[in-house]
Amino acid sequence: MSLGSVSASNLSLSLDRVRGNEKINGVSSLIQNLRLLKYGQHNDLIFFRGHSDSEWVAEPSIYRDNFIEKEHIIFREVIASMPEEFHALNSTFQKLVKMQHYGLPTRLLDITENPLIALYFACINNKDKDGEILVYKVPRSEIKYFDSDTVSILANLAKMKNDFYIKDLLNDYLLHEIRQEKNGFLPNIKLEDLSRVLFVKPLLDNQRIIRQDGSFMLFGMGENKSTMAKIPDEFKTQKDGKGFIVEANAKDNILKELEILGIHHAKLFPEIDKIADYIKRKHTV
Repeated sequence: MSLGSVSASNLSLSLDRVRGNEKINGVSSLIQNLRLLKYGQHNDLIFFRGHSDSEWVAEPSIYRDNFIEKEHIIFREVIASMPEEFHALNSTFQKLVKMQHYGLPTRLLDITENPLIALYFACINNKDKDGEILVYKVPRSEIKYFDSDTVSILANLAKMKNDFYIKDLLNDYLLHEIRQEKNGFLPNIKLEDLSRVLFVKPLLDNQRIIRQDGSFMLFGMGENKSTMAKIPDEFKTQKDGKGFIVEANAKDNILKELEILGIHHAKLFPEIDKIADYIKRKHTV
């Protein structure tokens, strides 16, 4: 197996050996830390998330800058403005994935099964700050797919007004929105489902998701829509929720190492404008 094809789908963590705040200063040091992971057939999937500032919190963009107060408006305004981009999509979750693709605030958080891709995203921006790689271990029984009923429930929270509370569980409007995509959906929503964070395998219908080995965390809500559901502690593999720290002064060198392994901007963002930008920068003296 080449480093460029490292996947976490067949890894299981030895939790008592994985510590947070391990320093990453190159691909080799990441691989060394990943050796704490045991290979084999197990009942868990491993997901990674890389972000370029270790001070950032793992939260979806809809909960930043008070976007959550207007989530239901943003959702409809985007679709009304670009109906041709959404008319073929059959579910609210698929529409959220499309919005995430274009950088709009959603209740999704990108994750990957490839640790090298997470390393890339930990390095690509904020070159003066340490990056971070978070690792999650999720039982296969907890993994959801794009057409799951529970995914439909949480995705349709995006259409609810900001004053929606968990006590409004049997809200007719929520049921109405779910039944727009699932005609036979029964009104048996479990209270606890609204407060979950789901790890979701998307439909592999665009090259960016495929090339990034992408999946998503789909966030529910706290007592009301203004509060965010919490990632279960049992899914976090690193102590105190801290990840591997990618040293700021090593980022440029790491990106060069990743490029040798086939992990670079044009590979992960296969749209023509992204490829053109990559080629231009590659040949800029």
